[in-house]
Amino acid sequence: MNFAQLLRAARLAPVAIMALSVWTPAAGAGGTVASLDDAVAPGWSVVMQAKGDLNKDGLPDIAAAIEADAAGGRANTCTDGEAGSNEHERELLVLLQQPDGTYEIAVKDYKVLARRGQGGANEPDPLSGLSIDRGSLVVAISYGGGGHWGGETARFRLNPSGWEMIGYTWQSLDTRQGPELTYDYDPLTAKMQMTVNPEGLKAKTRYCVRCRVDKNCPAKGDCQKGYKSQKTGETSYRVDKKPLVKLADFRCWQETIGLFTHTGFTR
Repeated sequence: MNFAQLLRAARLAPVAIMALSVWTPAAGAGGTVASLDDAVAPGWSVVMQAKGDLNKDGLPDIAAAIEADAAGGRANTCTDGEAGSNEHERELLVLLQQPDGTYEIAVKDYKVLARRGQGGANEPDPLSGLSIDRGSLVVAISYGGGGHWGGETARFRLNPSGWEMIGYTWQSLDTRQGPELTYDYDPLTAKMQMTVNPEGLKAKTRYCVRCRVDKNCPAKGDCQKGYKSQKTGETSYRVDKKPLVKLADFRCWQETIGLFTHTGFTR
């Protein structure tokens, strides 16, 4: 199930949650600034920021989520016909500190961050985290409605070939049916760890989960065709080895392909 299908299953209004694109100095949209404040235009405010080394030079870099004070402006759509948002624009800024103390604007994007009102009825502001952890940029969102809660965390690293996704976690909880499902995907090792947590209202020791794409799972017991009985706890799987998803391509990867199709894990 890709992200758009998950939203429909949660009975949320169609929304555009995340998108990513990158401007670099070579592309003519970068430049240098003296500080984060200098990178924030008048009429915009910082809503989240983090500091840490993103390019292994020992200097503290900055990642920031900034938001326009006024509504309107550019909609954060990814594809033609998509329902984006003209709510208060948000931008992701990544500033790499230089030896002279100035900062290179390495990422400046108005689509990557979810905006207020794009998280469903239970999440007025879906942007739940922005951090720098072990040299990686980490973006987290959450969404929910109709008894459903979900969350996604994407981890990006600046590699020689550019900004690429090196980790992705997908979580889902339906309190009407249980359980809480967590899928941790490691693109570097082509491994997926699935955790089944009995957090729903119908707590029990086994649940029906989607069948692996290469398995034949007929209807059996409480599980319909295409699903299988899975015990609670952690289970590790090998998945298809794929090229790392570029940060600039992440939105469309998420919307049109998604974690499970990308890895060949489920249909």
